[in-house]
Amino acid sequence: MLPGSPPRPALRKRDVLENMWNIIATIIAIFALLGVVRHPRASRWFKRLMTSKEELAARAARKEAFLEAQTQFKDTAMITLATGDAAAKHAVVLLQAMRDYGTVIPNLIVLLSRGGMGSEDCHNEELRQKRNRHYHCSSKYVVEDDIVSQKYLDAFTRLGATYRVIDEIPNTEYTTMIPGGRATFWGMSFNKLRIFDMIEFKKILFIDADVLVMKNIDHIMLEPDFTAAFTTECCNGGARGKLGGGMWIFEPSHARWNYTMEMIKSPCPDSDYGVRLRFPPPKSILIATIFVELN
Repeated sequence: MLPGSPPRPALRKRDVLENMWNIIATIIAIFALLGVVRHPRASRWFKRLMTSKEELAARAARKEAFLEAQTQFKDTAMITLATGDAAAKHAVVLLQAMRDYGTVIPNLIVLLSRGGMGSEDCHNEELRQKRNRHYHCSSKYVVEDDIVSQKYLDAFTRLGATYRVIDEIPNTEYTTMIPGGRATFWGMSFNKLRIFDMIEFKKILFIDADVLVMKNIDHIMLEPDFTAAFTTECCNGGARGKLGGGMWIFEPSHARWNYTMEMIKSPCPDSDYGVRLRFPPPKSILIATIFVELN
C-alpha cells in the first residue's frame, strides 16, 4: 500500500468463498477439457463443446418431429373412465404407460362418474366428518374425492392428466336393463357415452381403464371415425370377434349426443356396445367386420 493511499475495504467472507469457487470451477473445466477429471458440471460443459454436427442435427430433427406430432394431435384427447378406487388403480397404470411410451396426445383426461358406490375416502366416517360431508356416497352431490380417493387424484395430477366429474346418463327403459343396476361396474361403464358431447375436442381416443398399453399408440388417433378394437364374448375366447367398447376413436358432436339420448329411450340395445353399433361405421370398420365374418 502506497503512503497516503486510502485503506482497502476488508473482503467479506462471502466474497472470498465466491472467488475461491470461481477459481476451482475454472480449474475443473480446464481439467475436463484435458480429460483429466470428470466432475459432473465440467463434464456437461465438455459434452456441449464436443457435440458433433450430426448429433446436433439429429436433436433438431427429433424436436421438429415432436412439434409436428403435437400440431397433428391438436384438439385431441385420450379419455378413460374411473369410478371407484378399483378403476382408479387401473387408470393410474394406463396413464403411466402412456407417459412411459412417450405419448404426445395433449390432453389425458379421467372421467369420474357420479352414482357409483363411492371411494374409500367417502366411506371413511372420520374423514367425512373432517371434510364436512353429510350426503350418501352415491348422491348426486358427490365431488371428486367421494368418487375416487385423493391419493389416486394426486397420482392423476402427477402424471399430467386432468379429471372431470360427470353426471349419470338419464334413466330410461334401456338403463333399467343393466345387469346389477346403475351403481355397479356395468352401470358405471354405460356413462362413458357422455363423451359424445365433449365437443371441445375434434377427436377422442377412448380407452377403458383396464386396458394394458404395451407401446406407443398415438398413431391410433389418426384412424378414421369409429375405428374400434375387436373383442370376444366374456369367458369365451373362442367366440367370433365383434367390435368392443374398450378402445375406440370418434369425433364428438351435439348431433351424435342427441341421437344417442333418443336411441337409448328404447330398451333395444344391450350395452354401450349395442349403442355404438347403431352408428354408421366407416369403410375401415366394414372391411374389418367382413374379415371376421369370413374367418
